[in-house]
Formats: sequence, structure tokens, C-alpha cells
Amino acid sequence: MSTIERILVPTDFSDKSLEAFQFAEKIAVTSGAVIDLIHVSPSNVTISDLIQRAVISTDSSSDELHSLVIKESKQKLESLLNNQFSSDTQGEAYVVKARNVAKTITSKAFDNNYSLIVISAKGKEESTLFRGSTTEEVIRSSKVPVLCVYEDFDNLEEGQIIVPVDGSVLSMASTPLAARMATIFNASITYLYVHEEHSLFGTDVPDNSDEIKHRHTAEYLMERLMDYLDTEKIHGLHVIDSEELGITAIVFKNQEIGISFETVSGSSVHQEIISYANKFGDLIVITTHGRSGLAHMLLGSHAEKVALNTGKTVLTIRPDPKLFEKQKNVIPTP
Repeated sequence: MSTIERILVPTDFSDKSLEAFQFAEKIAVTSGAVIDLIHVSPSNVTISDLIQRAVISTDSSSDELHSLVIKESKQKLESLLNNQFSSDTQGEAYVVKARNVAKTITSKAFDNNYSLIVISAKGKEESTLFRGSTTEEVIRSSKVPVLCVYEDFDNLEEGQIIVPVDGSVLSMASTPLAARMATIFNASITYLYVHEEHSLFGTDVPDNSDEIKHRHTAEYLMERLMDYLDTEKIHGLHVIDSEELGITAIVFKNQEIGISFETVSGSSVHQEIISYANKFGDLIVITTHGRSGLAHMLLGSHAEKVALNTGKTVLTIRPDPKLFEKQKNVIPTP
């Protein structure tokens, strides 16, 4: 999926949650997309909390308080939609009363065919962790791509997009949206491979110098990228290839995007990705399934650990289910 037509932006009205608005607007304007806002009013809040939110008499019933809070939230949401977004990108404002905030957001996005969820890394429940609890759960459970905004989007203009890959079809599935982000922000793409020391899966790369290992891995990743693009035939997306230099760029909708291939080594894949991205990257684009393609790899996977612990904006993508069959029982190594 490389086209972006509908964007869902959750907000709890906190200053932190509003940080996602600029990102969403930039993407929508460039892509011709429409932005819908959603606020989920928890159904399990206390009466005292409802009174504090609504600022009305304690004589009101719980149902009356809930109704008033939802009405006021709707007004706030519509005001934000009108004031924060251009007329061309303004969609609808939704206020929903529900017990599970994250599940409501992800279900709304999936059931209504949204292209992307754009959410701030933190909301009202901001903690010492990089991500808020609602955002973490959205990342874990969403079937729709999630852009988790941690920094101002100006940092991404002409910046560097880091795409961690292991060479599998599933990891390469991040390419179309990474290319889309690159065209929007005039950024370049780095495919990052981590040679895991003492890996459970082993490696076919001999213990040669770092330069030789890097060259072998880069050649391998180029082949895998070509295989992915040749197989999936993504409309408007192809590579610039030369015999001497290999793949030097991706072309997406007639816009050339510079790409490079980097390798690092370490005992912890997700820590190496985070370390590299924090030094050199402005956005991480990563699929939520990697090497094995097994469903249980979503929880506790390298991708999730990266998404929840980096200090960078992250775009997480759950690959098309059809890719799982192609990846089944395949453990690629360079």
C-alpha cells in the first residue's frame, strides 16, 4: 500500500496529542488525503472525573454527565478540525464512548479502510517511557499502518528514513510506504541490516572484514529488494540499477529517492537498530513481522521493541496477509 487516501488522527486533547496534527496535515496535503479526528471518551471513568471534565453540578446523573462530556468533546474536536487543518483535508470528527481506547481506534481504522493512523507518542498519560500506554497498544494491535509521532516533522525534511530489514519478503514490504514518506518529505532511505552475534538463526556470512561483510550484505539486500519489487509489481515504483554501483535509487511516481544499504553488528538486533536510528535517522519505517513470518513474532518482536523504545518517529506496517504464505518456512540469510 503506497497510496494514502484517508488518515485517522486520535486525540485526547492534551498538548502532546496535538503534535501529530502537523504530520497528518503535511501528508494529507501532499497525498490528496482527508483527515478524520477521533476522541474516545472512556466509559469506565469515575463520576468525580466526569464532573471535573464537564464542570457542572454534582446532582447530575452518570448518564447526563457522559452525554455532556461527549457533547463538549464533539465541539472541541470540530473546532480543532476547522482550526488546525486546511479546508481540503478536513474530514469528520468522531467522539466515541468506549472502555478500551486503543481497540476502538484500531477497529475504527480497520473497519473503515483508513490508509494510516497518525498518533502522538504520548498523550495525557505521559510517563518516563518513550510511548504512552494507549499509543503502545495501538502499535501492537493495529492492522492499519501507524505513524507514531515523537518529534516535530521539520526534522524529517530532507532527512533520513531508516528501514530495518532482514532480507525477508515481509521486511521488504515496508518499501512502498517508506518511498511514499520519502517523496513527501524529500528524504532519502537507508536499508539497515543487523548481523546478530550468536544468532539463533545463524548466518551464511563468513567472518571476514567489516568491509567484505558489508559488501556481501548490501548485494544480498539489493537482490532481495529487486525480487520483492519484481514480484509485487508496485504501481509507480521501480529502482535505478547499474552494473558497477548496484541499486542507487528508487523512483516513486517519477520522483527519484536516494537509497543506501548499511550493516551493523551486535548481540541485540533491536538495540542496534535503535542506536543507529537515534544517531543517523529521522524516521524509522518497519514491518511488525520479520524473519520467521509467524504470527506470534508480533509480540516481543524486534520491530515492537524498536517502535516502543526509540526516541524517533516510527511508522509501523503490518504486511499484507498474502505475503505470509510467500514467506512461510523461509529463513533468509545473506
